[in-house]
Amino acid sequence: PDLRSEGADTSGIPYALIFAMAGLDIEFAGDGAIAALTKAQARRALRYVPWELNGFPRWFEAFFRQWRALILDFLWSEILWELANTPAEGSFSHILSDIIYHGPWLQEEVAPRLFAWLSTHHAPSVCALSYMRTIILKGQGATAAQIAALARGNINDTTTPADQRPIWYALWVDSEPAPAIRALDILFASNALDDRRSFA
Repeated sequence: PDLRSEGADTSGIPYALIFAMAGLDIEFAGDGAIAALTKAQARRALRYVPWELNGFPRWFEAFFRQWRALILDFLWSEILWELANTPAEGSFSHILSDIIYHGPWLQEEVAPRLFAWLSTHHAPSVCALSYMRTIILKGQGATAAQIAALARGNINDTTTPADQRPIWYALWVDSEPAPAIRALDILFASNALDDRRSFA
């Protein structure tokens, strides 16, 4: 099947695709079925993963153990597409939300890549930043010192979207409490915020 990153319309799932996914579910339940795949077959099977309605297919974790590098490259290309196409307003549920709610075993693998991406880019939306923050923290994708430095950098960056600044302050407080709380005290005592309660 085509992927959303290739322009596929994912608002509905054709019956043929439902039957194909059911067939994969049955086939991969057998012992050794995943290990017997060629690399080309594994790549083809991966294209069905984003079409699963409830997170990831049941066979995906076992598939990951067999084809780790292949899957990480596939997921990362889909995540980059997601970050490039997420609107600034509202939420966009694709791979990042599935990793949080249905693939905790992927968080440790994806977290360092997300942290590196955030080190050179602004998140496209508050929702995307929240997803990324959760994966980085749960997956231990960076040390507390690294997270504090990234948070301070985004707080001091005038191009950081205003609606994302509270998240960066929260990350700073979580990773480096003493100076972060002092900075918040100064911020709340100033007239820089339109709505201190909302920011808090």
